[in-house]
Amino acid sequence: MSYKDNFEKRHHQSLKSEKHFEKVCKDNDVYYKSFGIEKAKYSLHNHYYLDYRLQCQPDYQAYLDDDLKFIEVKTFGNPLKIKEYDLESYRHWNIFNELLFFISYNYEKDYLIVSFNKIYNLIKNKLKKYYPDNEKIYYEFTLEELKKL
Repeated sequence: MSYKDNFEKRHHQSLKSEKHFEKVCKDNDVYYKSFGIEKAKYSLHNHYYLDYRLQCQPDYQAYLDDDLKFIEVKTFGNPLKIKEYDLESYRHWNIFNELLFFISYNYEKDYLIVSFNKIYNLIKNKLKKYYPDNEKIYYEFTLEELKKL
């Protein structure tokens, strides 16, 4: 998957990964609830008038280890790319409740759960990359390094 893919294709892949997360929760009796602003069905036009922290809300809330967590679902795209802009928003949400990344890979058969703090600490040693179409900064993460976290 690439930033060049159209929105519908990228969105479809995101929905598949969210279904993967929901199935894992159901199979393991984990309570979860949709949380993100995308579920509120804002029009794209209205969405951009919101504060960046509201535009980039975590996808779910879930009870894990007897505590409420925020969950951001990601599709591993070999490598996983996360925009700096999004990381700053996630940092905000992580203050209220621990934020975890559910990273779906291998055609929604496997997954990793990685804390925001561990990923955020990794970016200190990461090379900043820039999307060629809009010059937004992002960081790349390999599956091997994510599995070590």
